[in-house]
Amino acid sequence: MKVNTENNDTLLSNIIFTDDQRNEDLTLDLYLPTDKGDHTACIIVVQGGAFFPQTGDGVRSYAEYLCEHGFAVALIGYRGQPTHKSMETLADIKASIRYVRRNASKYNIDISRLAILGRSAGACLSMLAATTADIPDYEGDRGNSSESTQVYAVVAIAGIYDFIARFNDPEHRDLHQDVIAKQASNSGWFKTPYSIDNSEWIQVSAKFQLHKQTPPTLLIHSKDDHVVPWVQSRDLYKKMKKMELEVELITFETGGHSAIPVDLNNTLKHAVQFLKKHLN
Repeated sequence: MKVNTENNDTLLSNIIFTDDQRNEDLTLDLYLPTDKGDHTACIIVVQGGAFFPQTGDGVRSYAEYLCEHGFAVALIGYRGQPTHKSMETLADIKASIRYVRRNASKYNIDISRLAILGRSAGACLSMLAATTADIPDYEGDRGNSSESTQVYAVVAIAGIYDFIARFNDPEHRDLHQDVIAKQASNSGWFKTPYSIDNSEWIQVSAKFQLHKQTPPTLLIHSKDDHVVPWVQSRDLYKKMKKMELEVELITFETGGHSAIPVDLNNTLKHAVQFLKKHLN
């Protein structure tokens, strides 16, 4: 369905982005700015929600804000626990990237200016997708495998990037509540119990998948986040700096797990500045 937003931008809703008949169809909503020029940068926006299935509705305001600032936006849904495992969820993120690449000319999108933005579980998935682009073991079997899943910038807000430290490191444990319940919830997504040397938990920790081609990254986190400790972002930032990767870290003293100390615009303005810098 095609509708116009309040700003005369175009919204194409309920676009099926995968044709895998063995599983349910997944959809995305595509926002296209009216003043888009010849080719438009596109941001994949990934909702959080404890790795349960999502539609994207929870971060629709993010998509609208980005579109208002000149970006095309793919607001995506994905599968999750308890029915689907971690790598199946990641495969859905990859399939959405392939869909945008495959249909770029149709929507006047510049495939050399793709980025991904996520919050909470969406930040985890965004960072993981960016660090594992085109690696066969991470691509799944959904969508058109001939299309790359590379993106060129990442904005990750209040995400988990090291599942091992989250439950093993005393500093991490002390900074968030209900540690046992959160470990049990994450175990439901991995379908395997937590241990510090469990390969599946390590495989889905973006901190361990960093490499020299990791795209420029903006990390945003509030220090009073009691759901995901802010040191997750701090530690990823430190490792990326040590590897001489391009990374920025913005922390707020307040804002909680939403990382919104005042209002949403206060957070997203940093994302827009970063994306315009790296997708110019």
